[in-house]
Formats: sequence, C-alpha cells, structure tokens
Amino acid sequence: MNVLQTLKDMHLQQDLRELSDRLEAVENKINKTAKKEYTTKGQQILLLHHLGLLDKLNDLKLNTSQKAKLLSVLLNVSQDNIRKDLSE
Repeated sequence: MNVLQTLKDMHLQQDLRELSDRLEAVENKINKTAKKEYTTKGQQILLLHHLGLLDKLNDLKLNTSQKAKLLSVLLNVSQDNIRKDLSE
C-alpha cells in the first residue's frame, strides 16, 4: 500500500468517526428521555443511607420535621412520606 492510499484511508476513518459522533449526538437528543433512569422514593432514601449522607444529615442536629422538609425538596417528594420513612 502506498503512502497516498494510507493517507486516504486515515482520512476516511476520521470522517466516519465524525459522522458516527454526530449521529450519536442526534440520537441522544431524540432519545434522551429513554436513557433516563428513575428511582423510587424508597430507593433514593436507601441510596442516601448507603452513601452515608443520612448520617451527615443527623450531624446537623435537625429535628425529624426539618430533615423531612430538606429531603422532600432534594428528592421532590412529599414531606409527610419522608417523615414516615425517617421515623421507621
């Protein structure tokens, strides 16, 4: 294979990679909601617990109602439901 052919092949491969990247970007825009993963409130609380963030929240010396208010804003769920989960 000569140098000219090698350069053409390299250029073609680069063009194909760029085309593939553009296609992937378009697909991500169109299908972005399909790739989103959702968690339940219980899963969110469990994740916070396993990450040690609930312990850090306890270090703030907040009462249960205040913790529930903070978590309800962060997790976008009902404060009453969070309060029940915290008291269990």
